[in-house]
Amino acid sequence: MTQKQKAYIALSIICVVWGATWVVSRHAMLIGNFPALQLSGLRQLVAGAAFCIFFFLKGYGFPKKEEWKKLIVISILMFALSNGLSTIGVKNVGSGLGAIIGAITSLWLAVFGYTILGQKVSRKTMLGLLLGFIGILVIFYDNLDGFANKEFTIGIVLSIIATITWALGTVYTVKYSAYGNAWYNVGWQMLISGVLLTILSYTQPRTAWHLITTAGWIDFAILVLGGSILTFICYMYLLKKLPAAQVSIYVYINPIIAVIISHWVFKEKISTTLAFGALITLAGVYIVNNAAKLRDSEKLP
Repeated sequence: MTQKQKAYIALSIICVVWGATWVVSRHAMLIGNFPALQLSGLRQLVAGAAFCIFFFLKGYGFPKKEEWKKLIVISILMFALSNGLSTIGVKNVGSGLGAIIGAITSLWLAVFGYTILGQKVSRKTMLGLLLGFIGILVIFYDNLDGFANKEFTIGIVLSIIATITWALGTVYTVKYSAYGNAWYNVGWQMLISGVLLTILSYTQPRTAWHLITTAGWIDFAILVLGGSILTFICYMYLLKKLPAAQVSIYVYINPIIAVIISHWVFKEKISTTLAFGALITLAGVYIVNNAAKLRDSEKLP
């Protein structure tokens, strides 16, 4: 098997597994009896510990004193807040809609890149942002009845905030990137967020471990082994083997995978309006991402 074939297999794993994790998370909560924060906290705790133990065995020590602040900030923004809030949100809004909302993270990255990093905004970027905004409005129009439900409304708000915190964490990483091995840093970020989310989970009703169903534990294993470990390994591998433009295709495929699987598992409806809104949103995301790649390529010698 060639290196290129291995890279495409890794890309396929990311597209399918990350798309499916939206459905698996919701299944773990609704069928597995896992509360959202308890699930998210344990997932990050176990995955983070696995990464850290691996690097400890390879001779890595604890992060340096000056690295802790950066690790903690990124942990809070990208893993504790983003993953925690999106997990709560997906239970109430549905895995398909949650995944579509998750795709607008790229739009926030463009906004924060301009307001925080001082990056230029091209006409193409503005067009992408406009399309993304219109697409989300179309999707929300298709779900107007749902806003009468308080939990649905809260889920939408939390899902959007989750995209904002992930984008802010990404911008912070670009501006104040932590030193050292990126994988080792990710392990610590997961571990720290796992501790924080687990502590927060005690402020909400928790489920005794023996009351979590077998299906719930299977879902949990998929989230840890697939959604947090395997896919992150594949992602870092891809960044070394394929151009960023090809790697970023998962942003557009994940929501489609999530919508299809959620329709099959939870019978979530796929209306014409929802499909149209999703296509507009993903088109906007594509244009924004493409504009960013063109801007970065102009900096190359």
